[in-house]
Amino acid sequence: MSSLRLITWIGTRHAGGIVQAESSWGAVVVFAACAIGLQGTTERSQWLSWRVVLLFTFLLSLMLNTYYGAAVVGSLLVPPPKTIRTLRHLIDSPIHVGIEDIGYNRDYLEKSTDPLVRELFVRKVFPPSAKRPNYFPIDVGVERMRTSLFAFQAEAVTMYPLILRTFSERAKCALSEIVLVPHGMTYLAVPKGSPLREHMAYGLRKVWESGLLNYQERIWHPPRPPCLQAGEAESIRIMSVAPAFLIAISGVPLACIIACIEQIRALRERREKRLLAKKQRRKRAQRRRRRLMTLTTHHL
Repeated sequence: MSSLRLITWIGTRHAGGIVQAESSWGAVVVFAACAIGLQGTTERSQWLSWRVVLLFTFLLSLMLNTYYGAAVVGSLLVPPPKTIRTLRHLIDSPIHVGIEDIGYNRDYLEKSTDPLVRELFVRKVFPPSAKRPNYFPIDVGVERMRTSLFAFQAEAVTMYPLILRTFSERAKCALSEIVLVPHGMTYLAVPKGSPLREHMAYGLRKVWESGLLNYQERIWHPPRPPCLQAGEAESIRIMSVAPAFLIAISGVPLACIIACIEQIRALRERREKRLLAKKQRRKRAQRRRRRLMTLTTHHL
């Protein structure tokens, strides 16, 4: 804007520099607003420097509009990233935490030696300001998880069916899982150096992947609720694009006010011109009278 103001000022100082151009700051601001809105300009110039500034101004406004459109799409249509992936992330987040009211959960949390689990219990499950720890039935915990910023620890066997029935597709896709109670490792004892070791490992792997264990797992352990949001149409609330409408709506009364001010100013200028023309006519009439009086006195 400063360079454009300088070039227009220099151009108006020279004859034939800028045709139909104004060198005021108001004209420069209007030109910048037109460039941002990709509306073009009515100013013309024979100066190469003015045209270069004009070109780069419109290129900059085009890049800004492209970035703004991409930012709107990225912030409104793309789902937010899942940033809570570990216990440390959960502890440092503002999310409240609840535990399913089962005896082994109480025993594990209250007697665990893991520093992260102890910190989670002290800061989230049973903080000093709470009257009792956050132990809830599973239906209460899932409902609070659906309606507020709440994380709930429970068995997937009982939690997944409730989530499948009560959560929306968008909420299902936003879910994240964190392992709180580590899984216990089981081993099969075989004699040292036994040739059956490799066969047992291969057989157990096959049983787990496609055998009886896999069959029972699919029966008793329901899968995680699927995310089907890709088939849904994403809707945008009016509040997300409200600033653009507010600018457009506020521009109408502002333009009306400016138009009224310009009309009042034009009427004043016309009135002043009329008064000035009347004064000039009076002066001319007085001069004519004086000339006539001087002529009559000379004749007498």
